[in-house]
This record gives sequence, structure tokens and C-alpha cells, in this order.
Amino acid sequence: MINKKEIELLKEKKEAEKELNKIIRKFCKDNNIKKVNKTYSFTLGDTMYRVSNHKVDLTGNNNFTIYDTYKDSGKKQVKMIFIYDNDNNIIEIYKNLKKEYLSKLKVVLDDQTK
Repeated sequence: MINKKEIELLKEKKEAEKELNKIIRKFCKDNNIKKVNKTYSFTLGDTMYRVSNHKVDLTGNNNFTIYDTYKDSGKKQVKMIFIYDNDNNIIEIYKNLKKEYLSKLKVVLDDQTK
């Protein structure tokens, strides 16, 4: 039998999940991240990332699978990387990838000005 304390904890957990989902939705909207079911997708430079809580390709032992090219609505070909992780981690994943992308872009731009 569930006591009052356990009921309160369940309610708090449910409220925390609602708040987290609200924060994630806003973050995704602000950063042009698309969500379909439990898969998020976004593009940085010429690479498309898809973050999902289920593995797309079970051949690897790591948490990502790289696919050579993907035609982005017929416009151009981009490299696609699937990342297997808890979909609630989308904010951290996006921030880390964007920081890395901007760092690489800065190096390229610095090299061009030399």
C-alpha cells in the first residue's frame, strides 16, 4: 500500500518531468531543433545530428553511428550522425556539439586571416 509520503514524491516527480519537458520544448524552439516522437534532429554546418533514445544501427558498440551522406530535402548532401542517449539530455548534447563546432569554425576562420 502506498503511503502519503510516497504519493507526494510521485506528484513531485511528475511536476519535475513536466517542468523539464517545458524547458526542453522552449530550448528546441529557440535553437531550431526538430522533434519527431522521441527523436531530435538539428544541423550544425554540413552535419545533421539525430538524437534518440533507441539505437538506429546495432552494429557498433559506441553511442553514435555515422552515416556518410544524407540528402537534405534535395538541397545538398550532409553527413548524418545518430547519437544514442536519453532524449532528456538534448540540451547538454546540443550545447556540447555547438561549442565544438564553433571552436572548429574559429580555427578555420583564424587560418584564413593569416
